[in-house]
Amino acid sequence: MPQRLLAFAIDFRSTGGFDIVSHSVPAISRAQAISNRQSAASRAFWLFMLTAFGAVTAAVGISFAVVDPSAAPAWIASLIGVGCAVAGFVGCRRVMPRVRYRITTVFSGLRLVAVLGCVVLAIWGLGAAHLISGRVAKSVIIAAVLGALVFHLSTSTLFMGDCNGLLFRKTLVHWDSVAQVVYTVGAGAGTVEIGARLRPGVNIKAMPVRDGQVLVDLPVRTVVSRSKFDVDRMRWVLNQSGRQDIALVQLP
Repeated sequence: MPQRLLAFAIDFRSTGGFDIVSHSVPAISRAQAISNRQSAASRAFWLFMLTAFGAVTAAVGISFAVVDPSAAPAWIASLIGVGCAVAGFVGCRRVMPRVRYRITTVFSGLRLVAVLGCVVLAIWGLGAAHLISGRVAKSVIIAAVLGALVFHLSTSTLFMGDCNGLLFRKTLVHWDSVAQVVYTVGAGAGTVEIGARLRPGVNIKAMPVRDGQVLVDLPVRTVVSRSKFDVDRMRWVLNQSGRQDIALVQLP
């Protein structure tokens, strides 16, 4: 029988206005969490590369197809590229939740499609203006697609938790700095705000306070859609720390 995490259950009235959420999940060590991440990292890398390859192939095919709609090879390449990109994307969505919990912006999938669409239009415009061609065009296409994917991943992530720690937008807080993970109903309709309370003596650069944020007393915080927030997944995230003294606190 695996060791169980300490279950926190403190009555709301006796805590002066907050609940410490009860949770009991199989405890794992930090080494186990890191091992699980490494075992999935290789598969995730190749799935990401498949997605990137598909996106590049589709971008090249579509750019040629727009110039010459009768070019059958261009349409075939476009279909193959789209198929590879979709397969890689779906594969990543299945693998990555096993090693991390990531909350993105609303309509992040459509946003990615829009970003890649803008890349395709930009490449087509450069080609139509004869500003790029040959090997230069290939290099520009590859760099543009990969850059678009990286840009999307970095700007669409609102919160992420894994064995390394907690990421609030672009601010990473390692587990050895975390005392509590706090969440509450956000000021905006249909939102939840997540923050972290640090251990005594830990100092990090506080994130700037945004309009409408509630957890302004915490140095790191982010607002996410309530539809994308999952308490069970938050408990899973805390378990990846390998520690049993980090409380998941719900504020009213």
